[in-house]
Amino acid sequence: MTWADFKTRLLTEFSHEDYSKNNRATFMRWVGTTKLDQHITQGLTEFDIKFNQMPQADQTALEPDKLRNFLNMLDPSLRRDLEPMLEDGATASGLTGNWDNVRAAVHRLAQRQERNQMQTPRIYERDAPGKIDNDPTSHNPRKDDSEITMLKTSVESLVKHVETLATEIATIKSMQELKLRDQKKPKELEQNPRTQMPARRPFNQARRCL
Repeated sequence: MTWADFKTRLLTEFSHEDYSKNNRATFMRWVGTTKLDQHITQGLTEFDIKFNQMPQADQTALEPDKLRNFLNMLDPSLRRDLEPMLEDGATASGLTGNWDNVRAAVHRLAQRQERNQMQTPRIYERDAPGKIDNDPTSHNPRKDDSEITMLKTSVESLVKHVETLATEIATIKSMQELKLRDQKKPKELEQNPRTQMPARRPFNQARRCL
């Protein structure tokens, strides 16, 4: 008996679940509602416990589909990583039927996941945007104080130039509006000549003058 078998049997014997409620139907319902996207080793251990808690007749009936049921619980990406490690040309399904080989493959995949998780923070820290690198060939070289001062002075000068230009544009625009207003006045007088004629005196006032 291997250590994995002994561990599984030990966990099964000391599990607090009710054996009378764990049968083929409850096991398949659990398989259909459980999805593993990480902690694959823990998931395999729990799978073994629930499988071994079923009556012997149910275990015998589900034994041919044991591996397929376990694979159905896995996340698609996790399953794609595990299946090549279980290939066996001697079987009809093309996958191993030896459960010890399944445990070994799951253990190797779990170790690979741990290595990837350990390397991921380093990649993020190295490639984080805005991070200053001491490497002179880096795309974000460190600027010294003199360069920063020159850049700041150039920006301030540019801002002043833009403000002056905006003032000049506003002055020119005002002058153009006044010029257009003066040009419109003669046209208005031509269109309304009565505005140029003196107002007529009332008839009574003209009579008094006579």
